Amino acid sequence: MEKLINIFNIEKNNLIETNLELEYSLKQLKHTIDYAKFRCISTSELIQGLSEYQVDTFVENYFSRLNELKLTAKDYNLLISSIDKLISKYKTLPTKDKTKFENFIRRLIMYLPSHLTHQYFDIFINSTRKTGRKIAYKSICNNLLTKTQINLLFELYLDKKEEEALKAIVYSSVRLELENIIPILEKTDKEYWKARLIENLIVNQHEEVLKIYKMYPFEFVHAVGRIGNKKYISMIKELFEKNKNDLEFLSIYAYTLGKLSAKNELDNLSKYIASNFKSQSE
Repeated sequence: MEKLINIFNIEKNNLIETNLELEYSLKQLKHTIDYAKFRCISTSELIQGLSEYQVDTFVENYFSRLNELKLTAKDYNLLISSIDKLISKYKTLPTKDKTKFENFIRRLIMYLPSHLTHQYFDIFINSTRKTGRKIAYKSICNNLLTKTQINLLFELYLDKKEEEALKAIVYSSVRLELENIIPILEKTDKEYWKARLIENLIVNQHEEVLKIYKMYPFEFVHAVGRIGNKKYISMIKELFEKNKNDLEFLSIYAYTLGKLSAKNELDNLSKYIASNFKSQSE
Protein backbone atom coordinates (compact mmCIF):
# COMPACT_ATOMS: atom_id res chain seq x y z
CA MET A 1 0.00 0.00 0.00
CA GLU A 2 2.81 2.39 0.93
CA LYS A 3 4.49 1.63 -2.40
CA LEU A 4 1.29 2.49 -4.28
CA ILE A 5 1.01 5.78 -2.38
CA ASN A 6 4.59 6.67 -3.31
CA ILE A 7 3.92 5.87 -6.95
CA PHE A 8 0.76 7.99 -6.79
CA ASN A 9 2.68 10.92 -5.29
CA ILE A 10 5.39 10.65 -7.94
CA GLU A 11 2.77 10.64 -10.68
CA LYS A 12 1.00 13.56 -9.06
CA ASN A 13 4.23 15.59 -8.78
CA ASN A 14 5.12 14.79 -12.37
CA LEU A 15 1.69 15.92 -13.48
CA ILE A 16 1.97 19.17 -11.49
CA GLU A 17 5.43 19.84 -12.95
CA THR A 18 4.18 19.07 -16.46
CA ASN A 19 1.20 21.38 -15.98
CA LEU A 20 3.44 24.19 -14.67
CA GLU A 21 5.77 23.83 -17.64
CA LEU A 22 2.81 23.83 -19.99
CA GLU A 23 1.33 26.88 -18.28
CA TYR A 24 4.65 28.72 -18.50
CA SER A 25 5.11 27.78 -22.17
CA LEU A 26 1.59 28.91 -23.01
CA LYS A 27 2.16 32.19 -21.17
CA GLN A 28 5.39 32.79 -23.11
CA LEU A 29 3.64 31.89 -26.35
CA LYS A 30 0.88 34.41 -25.57
CA HIS A 31 3.50 37.14 -25.04
CA THR A 32 5.18 36.19 -28.31
CA ILE A 33 1.87 36.36 -30.18
CA ASP A 34 0.94 39.69 -28.55
CA TYR A 35 4.30 41.18 -29.52
CA ALA A 36 4.04 39.73 -33.03
CA LYS A 37 0.76 41.63 -33.35
CA PHE A 38 2.57 44.82 -32.36
CA ARG A 39 4.98 44.24 -35.21
CA CYS A 40 2.01 44.15 -37.58
CA ILE A 41 0.85 47.62 -36.52
CA SER A 42 2.17 50.54 -38.56
CA THR A 43 4.49 52.95 -36.78
CA SER A 44 1.96 55.78 -36.95
CA GLU A 45 -0.85 53.60 -35.51
CA LEU A 46 1.43 52.35 -32.75
CA ILE A 47 2.48 55.87 -31.72
CA GLN A 48 -1.05 57.24 -31.87
CA GLY A 49 -2.19 54.29 -29.75
CA LEU A 50 0.12 55.44 -26.95
CA SER A 51 -2.29 58.25 -26.10
CA GLU A 52 -4.85 55.62 -25.00
CA TYR A 53 -2.64 54.51 -22.12
CA GLN A 54 -4.37 53.62 -18.84
CA VAL A 55 -2.60 52.93 -15.53
CA ASP A 56 -3.29 49.16 -15.82
CA THR A 57 -2.00 48.89 -19.41
CA PHE A 58 0.86 46.46 -20.10
CA VAL A 59 3.35 48.82 -21.73
CA GLU A 60 6.55 46.86 -22.31
CA ASN A 61 5.53 45.77 -25.80
CA TYR A 62 5.21 49.43 -26.77
CA PHE A 63 8.71 50.23 -25.60
CA SER A 64 10.24 47.09 -27.10
CA ARG A 65 8.73 48.02 -30.45
CA LEU A 66 9.83 51.64 -30.21
CA ASN A 67 13.37 50.41 -29.56
CA GLU A 68 13.27 48.53 -32.86
CA LEU A 69 11.95 51.39 -34.95
CA LYS A 70 13.86 54.21 -36.61
CA LEU A 71 11.57 57.16 -36.10
CA THR A 72 11.21 59.87 -38.74
CA ALA A 73 10.42 63.55 -38.27
CA LYS A 74 6.75 62.70 -38.95
CA ASP A 75 6.88 59.98 -36.28
CA TYR A 76 8.35 62.42 -33.74
CA ASN A 77 5.51 64.84 -34.40
CA LEU A 78 2.99 62.04 -33.81
CA LEU A 79 4.82 61.06 -30.63
CA ILE A 80 4.67 64.66 -29.40
CA SER A 81 0.94 64.71 -30.11
CA SER A 82 0.44 61.51 -28.09
CA ILE A 83 2.56 62.83 -25.23
CA ASP A 84 0.58 66.08 -25.17
CA LYS A 85 -2.68 64.15 -24.95
CA LEU A 86 -1.29 62.05 -22.12
CA ILE A 87 -0.17 65.16 -20.25
CA SER A 88 -3.69 66.59 -20.52
CA LYS A 89 -5.01 63.40 -18.93
CA TYR A 90 -2.24 63.42 -16.33
CA LYS A 91 -3.25 66.83 -15.03
CA THR A 92 -6.76 65.58 -14.16
CA LEU A 93 -5.76 62.26 -12.59
CA PRO A 94 -6.16 61.40 -8.90
CA THR A 95 -2.87 61.49 -7.01
CA LYS A 96 -2.69 57.69 -6.68
CA ASP A 97 -2.47 57.26 -10.47
CA LYS A 98 -0.06 60.09 -11.24
CA THR A 99 3.14 58.20 -10.49
CA LYS A 100 2.51 55.48 -13.09
CA PHE A 101 1.33 58.01 -15.63
CA GLU A 102 4.37 60.20 -15.05
CA ASN A 103 6.71 57.24 -15.48
CA PHE A 104 5.02 56.29 -18.75
CA ILE A 105 5.24 59.85 -20.10
CA ARG A 106 8.86 60.13 -18.97
CA ARG A 107 9.83 56.98 -20.82
CA LEU A 108 8.14 58.22 -23.99
CA ILE A 109 9.87 61.59 -23.81
CA MET A 110 13.24 59.83 -23.78
CA TYR A 111 12.57 58.67 -27.36
CA LEU A 112 12.54 62.28 -28.55
CA PRO A 113 15.69 64.06 -29.76
CA SER A 114 17.19 66.25 -27.02
CA HIS A 115 16.11 69.51 -28.67
CA LEU A 116 12.49 68.33 -28.46
CA THR A 117 12.56 67.04 -24.88
CA HIS A 118 13.11 70.58 -23.62
CA GLN A 119 9.46 71.53 -24.04
CA TYR A 120 8.55 68.99 -21.34
CA PHE A 121 10.80 70.54 -18.71
CA ASP A 122 7.91 71.86 -16.61
CA ILE A 123 6.01 68.61 -16.09
CA PHE A 124 9.09 67.03 -14.50
CA ILE A 125 10.74 69.95 -12.76
CA ASN A 126 7.50 70.62 -10.91
CA SER A 127 7.09 66.98 -9.90
CA THR A 128 6.62 66.31 -6.19
CA ARG A 129 8.89 63.28 -6.62
CA LYS A 130 12.67 63.58 -6.80
CA THR A 131 12.83 60.87 -9.46
CA GLY A 132 10.55 63.01 -11.62
CA ARG A 133 12.66 66.13 -11.13
CA LYS A 134 15.84 64.20 -11.92
CA ILE A 135 14.51 63.62 -15.43
CA ALA A 136 14.47 67.36 -15.97
CA TYR A 137 17.87 67.74 -14.32
CA LYS A 138 19.62 65.06 -16.35
CA SER A 139 17.80 64.71 -19.64
CA ILE A 140 15.97 67.90 -20.44
CA CYS A 141 18.00 70.87 -19.24
CA ASN A 142 21.22 70.84 -21.27
CA ASN A 143 21.89 74.23 -22.87
CA LEU A 144 18.33 75.19 -23.75
CA LEU A 145 17.23 76.64 -20.42
CA THR A 146 15.30 79.87 -20.30
CA LYS A 147 15.98 82.51 -17.66
CA THR A 148 12.74 81.56 -15.88
CA GLN A 149 13.75 77.91 -15.76
CA ILE A 150 17.22 78.81 -14.50
CA ASN A 151 15.65 80.83 -11.68
CA LEU A 152 13.39 77.89 -10.83
CA LEU A 153 16.38 75.56 -10.64
CA PHE A 154 18.17 77.96 -8.32
CA GLU A 155 15.08 78.04 -6.08
CA LEU A 156 14.85 74.26 -6.11
CA TYR A 157 18.48 73.89 -5.13
CA LEU A 158 18.14 76.35 -2.26
CA ASP A 159 14.92 74.69 -1.11
CA LYS A 160 15.68 70.99 -1.59
CA LYS A 161 19.50 70.94 -1.77
CA GLU A 162 19.39 68.60 -4.76
CA GLU A 163 22.81 68.75 -6.36
CA GLU A 164 21.36 67.70 -9.71
CA ALA A 165 19.59 71.07 -9.95
CA LEU A 166 22.86 72.93 -9.50
CA LYS A 167 24.63 70.62 -11.93
CA ALA A 168 21.98 71.28 -14.58
CA ILE A 169 22.54 75.03 -14.21
CA VAL A 170 26.32 74.73 -14.37
CA TYR A 171 26.28 72.46 -17.42
CA SER A 172 24.04 74.82 -19.35
CA SER A 173 25.61 77.55 -21.44
CA VAL A 174 23.15 80.15 -20.18
CA ARG A 175 24.56 83.43 -18.89
CA LEU A 176 23.99 83.60 -15.14
CA GLU A 177 23.33 86.76 -13.21
CA LEU A 178 25.33 87.73 -10.13
CA GLU A 179 22.15 88.23 -8.11
CA ASN A 180 21.26 84.55 -8.70
CA ILE A 181 24.73 83.24 -8.03
CA ILE A 182 25.39 84.98 -4.71
CA PRO A 183 22.75 83.06 -2.65
CA ILE A 184 24.21 79.77 -3.90
CA LEU A 185 27.78 80.85 -3.13
CA GLU A 186 26.68 81.78 0.37
CA LYS A 187 24.71 78.64 1.13
CA THR A 188 26.52 75.75 -0.52
CA ASP A 189 29.69 74.20 0.85
CA LYS A 190 30.52 72.52 -2.46
CA GLU A 191 33.73 74.23 -3.60
CA TYR A 192 33.62 72.64 -7.04
CA TRP A 193 30.14 73.95 -7.90
CA LYS A 194 30.98 77.39 -6.53
CA ALA A 195 34.01 77.46 -8.81
CA ARG A 196 31.84 76.48 -11.78
CA LEU A 197 29.36 79.27 -11.04
CA ILE A 198 32.20 81.79 -10.77
CA GLU A 199 33.59 80.44 -14.03
CA ASN A 200 30.28 81.28 -15.72
CA LEU A 201 30.50 84.77 -14.26
CA ILE A 202 34.09 85.24 -15.49
CA VAL A 203 33.18 84.13 -19.01
CA ASN A 204 30.00 86.17 -19.30
CA GLN A 205 30.32 89.13 -16.93
CA HIS A 206 33.91 90.09 -16.21
CA GLU A 207 32.96 93.31 -14.41
CA GLU A 208 30.60 91.49 -12.07
CA VAL A 209 33.18 88.95 -10.95
CA LEU A 210 35.41 91.81 -9.74
CA LYS A 211 32.83 92.39 -7.01
CA ILE A 212 33.19 88.96 -5.42
CA TYR A 213 36.49 87.29 -6.34
CA LYS A 214 38.20 88.31 -3.06
CA MET A 215 35.42 86.67 -1.04
CA TYR A 216 35.94 83.31 -2.78
CA PRO A 217 39.70 83.06 -3.41
CA PHE A 218 39.90 79.27 -3.72
CA GLU A 219 36.92 79.02 -6.07
CA PHE A 220 37.99 82.01 -8.17
CA VAL A 221 41.52 80.63 -8.67
CA HIS A 222 40.04 77.23 -9.55
CA ALA A 223 37.72 78.86 -12.10
CA VAL A 224 40.62 80.77 -13.68
CA GLY A 225 42.53 77.51 -14.00
CA ARG A 226 39.60 75.87 -15.75
CA ILE A 227 39.28 78.77 -18.17
CA GLY A 228 43.04 79.12 -18.71
CA ASN A 229 43.00 82.89 -19.33
CA LYS A 230 46.31 84.57 -18.50
CA LYS A 231 44.69 87.98 -18.08
CA TYR A 232 43.79 86.94 -14.53
CA ILE A 233 47.34 86.19 -13.36
CA SER A 234 47.67 89.49 -11.51
CA MET A 235 44.40 88.82 -9.65
CA ILE A 236 45.35 85.32 -8.56
CA LYS A 237 48.81 86.55 -7.48
CA GLU A 238 47.02 89.14 -5.36
CA LEU A 239 44.96 86.36 -3.78
CA PHE A 240 48.13 84.35 -3.19
CA GLU A 241 49.57 87.14 -1.06
CA LYS A 242 46.48 87.06 1.17
CA ASN A 243 46.15 83.26 1.36
CA LYS A 244 49.72 82.01 1.18
CA ASN A 245 49.53 80.21 4.54
CA ASP A 246 46.58 78.08 3.40
CA LEU A 247 47.91 74.81 1.95
CA GLU A 248 44.61 74.00 0.24
CA PHE A 249 44.71 77.37 -1.51
CA LEU A 250 48.36 76.85 -2.48
CA SER A 251 47.42 73.55 -4.10
CA ILE A 252 44.72 75.09 -6.33
CA TYR A 253 47.02 78.04 -6.98
CA ALA A 254 49.73 75.66 -8.26
CA TYR A 255 47.17 73.85 -10.42
CA THR A 256 46.07 77.12 -12.00
CA LEU A 257 49.61 78.37 -12.58
CA GLY A 258 50.29 75.14 -14.42
CA LYS A 259 47.16 75.57 -16.55
CA LEU A 260 48.34 79.10 -17.38
CA SER A 261 51.90 77.92 -18.14
CA ALA A 262 53.12 80.47 -15.59
CA LYS A 263 56.55 78.92 -15.00
CA ASN A 264 58.10 81.94 -13.24
CA GLU A 265 55.26 82.07 -10.75
CA LEU A 266 55.52 78.31 -10.16
CA ASP A 267 59.26 78.67 -9.46
CA ASN A 268 58.50 81.46 -6.99
CA LEU A 269 55.85 79.30 -5.35
CA SER A 270 58.32 76.42 -4.96
CA LYS A 271 60.85 78.75 -3.34
CA TYR A 272 58.21 80.17 -1.01
CA ILE A 273 57.08 76.71 0.13
CA ALA A 274 60.67 75.53 0.61
CA SER A 275 61.51 78.47 2.83
CA ASN A 276 58.26 78.70 4.80
CA PHE A 277 57.01 75.14 5.29
CA LYS A 278 58.98 72.33 6.84
CA SER A 279 58.29 68.75 5.82
CA GLN A 280 56.59 66.58 8.42
CA SER A 281 59.34 64.00 7.90
CA GLU A 282 62.15 66.35 8.98
